[in-house]
Amino acid sequence: MFRQLLAAMLGILICAVAFCSTTYAWFVSNVESGGNRLETGRFELDVSISDQVTVTKRADGSFECDFPAAGSYTVTLTMKASTVSRGFCCVKVGDTEYITDVIGKSADESRETDPFIFYLEVNEANTKVRFKPCWGIPSSYTVVNGGELSVGE
Repeated sequence: MFRQLLAAMLGILICAVAFCSTTYAWFVSNVESGGNRLETGRFELDVSISDQVTVTKRADGSFECDFPAAGSYTVTLTMKASTVSRGFCCVKVGDTEYITDVIGKSADESRETDPFIFYLEVNEANTKVRFKPCWGIPSSYTVVNGGELSVGE
């Protein structure tokens, strides 16, 4: 009986020492990382529109245009100095958003689509359109290179 009690006490003592050592190590450990830097991709576009439509660059990197008259316009999206090789553009008119096909290298890198040119048919005067560059590959798109997009009523 005495040996069993001594063995149990010794086991409890070993567990207590291990627990205290682990707790001490947890609170005094220090990890430093020197030189590791995580940077997200950056995709930038330049937007130009025919017929001298004013394009305003916003602080968030997107562009806003007011189309003073209904009509057909040529929109050219050119990839600027970016940290990624491809991206796409979200074209927003009111609450509706249209997504372009890939700008830059295609997903399988078989073709280059820079600059990306499409034709914008504006059906109402004073239509406001916003162009926002996004990096990555779109899961689906509604605007193709060389295609046409009709907006407004």
